[in-house]
Amino acid sequence: MKVTAFIRKTAKKNDLETKATIYFRLRDGKKDIKAASELSISPNHWSPEKQGYKDRVALVPEDEKIDLNHKVQALTRMIEKEYRDDANSEWLGEVIDRFHHPDKYKTEEELAAENPPTFAELFDEFLEKHSLSEVRKKNFRVVKRALMRYELFIRETRRGMKDFSLDINTVTKDTLADIWDFMENEHAYAEEYPEIYATIPEKRTPQPRGIII
Repeated sequence: MKVTAFIRKTAKKNDLETKATIYFRLRDGKKDIKAASELSISPNHWSPEKQGYKDRVALVPEDEKIDLNHKVQALTRMIEKEYRDDANSEWLGEVIDRFHHPDKYKTEEELAAENPPTFAELFDEFLEKHSLSEVRKKNFRVVKRALMRYELFIRETRRGMKDFSLDINTVTKDTLADIWDFMENEHAYAEEYPEIYATIPEKRTPQPRGIII
């Protein structure tokens, strides 16, 4: 079994605007199937022997040449790895499409694992799924806004934490202690960092909170 990349289009010698689609061909005994990829290149830059850019190509950034060559090689390896006896043109087209658009073929579980809900989204889900009075929901939302301000406070004041966000999988007792320290002193932070409270405001300016023993 052998997989090769090729193009069908030609161009005049000085024509660098025309682009040719890069096709992939799989041969195995009498089987000979082809399918188009989303990769393209100027016909005058294509090397059939190297199945990528020619060695000396002017006016094309080096990283662009390396990127296309790597993609051709990676897609070739993917086709070889996933090859099966009943492979046909439709199968080859799907393999190529999966290379270009991997998220289309991921399960809901895989996508959820890669994009876990934020702390705020989990908080809202909790309020939706639990039977609570409107008064209690209102009180919980006050807590939620305070926690969102805590996130902004950490991003603003802690070095190297510009992308900080609360994560239920990584919260520790130290995190909880830090949250409480923030809430206990929020009335002072409201004056020092007014932009945080402009972003997530309250009807009343935060007041000193009592100490829990």
